[in-house]
Amino acid sequence: MLFLVLFAPLVSASINKSNGVYIYEACSQLLNTESNNASQGDKEALRLWCLGFIKGSVDMVSLINVAVGEKMLFCIPKQVTDTERASVLVDYLQQHPDQWNANKSLLLLYAFAKKYPCG
Repeated sequence: MLFLVLFAPLVSASINKSNGVYIYEACSQLLNTESNNASQGDKEALRLWCLGFIKGSVDMVSLINVAVGEKMLFCIPKQVTDTERASVLVDYLQQHPDQWNANKSLLLLYAFAKKYPCG
């Protein structure tokens, strides 16, 4: 038990979930474009993380825009699926590898604003 208490922060710190590298890995699993040696459980966790990140981020941006009355940063059509949203993120990251170390939330904003501008 003491081992877990002492070394758990080191393990979790080695995985940077705040940048584009993690988004790419997680959302690629959702799209089945990234083949690696991860277990099925790990792959499913990445898929679910990607979906949750996208859904939560889009909902939060929408809520903030309504609350402060600002112009929407992006306008995603209602028929766009979660998988299509993940594809937008992965495509953006593939086109902008220089931004992979940027904050994941900013990358989502850039990707969606580029793909789904408000008219």
